[in-house]
Amino acid sequence: MFDKIRYRNQVCWNAIILGHCIHGNPADGLELFTDTVDRCKVGGEEGISPDEISFVGVLSDCAWARLVTEGRNYFSQMKNKFVIKPNFAHYWCMANIYVGAELSREAEEILRQMSDCVEDLSSDSVLWANLLISCRFREGATFGERIATSLIEKEPKNLSYYQLLMNVYGVAGQWEDAARVKQLMKDRGIELLGVIL
Repeated sequence: MFDKIRYRNQVCWNAIILGHCIHGNPADGLELFTDTVDRCKVGGEEGISPDEISFVGVLSDCAWARLVTEGRNYFSQMKNKFVIKPNFAHYWCMANIYVGAELSREAEEILRQMSDCVEDLSSDSVLWANLLISCRFREGATFGERIATSLIEKEPKNLSYYQLLMNVYGVAGQWEDAARVKQLMKDRGIELLGVIL
């Protein structure tokens, strides 16, 4: 379907990049990301500058493939080249990249940085991030799932908590659970990218 789309917009590119990660093909997602950035550089008709959602997909791909160096590079590009301020999801993905490589200190440090850098973090998000740091990710996706589920129970219309839960599942490779969250969002009328799912 993607190949048949004549004029591809940002939503198309983001969907296919994250879709590759969801289906266990992170290398293909990263290749498509590079392709779209290259098209943007040369001013191609389909060139789309990546946005914050593009980088959630790319960092999820890196976490899935355990690409630490690449993840660091993309995170740096996002901030410095594309001037996109990281949000909770980006820091969460980076922490999972480090955890996958058994770099728990780096994972702790990136979550500490998040508390200082993300302006729109609620006090709950900071609390949960600190709990993640203290547990040193020993419980993996199970712990992240409990955190996100608790936040959703408190604020069932907060989109960022659903995104957090989908990221937790995505990084853990639990694609059926991620799909279940998407369906829950649709059932509850939660909007993603301005479109009701």
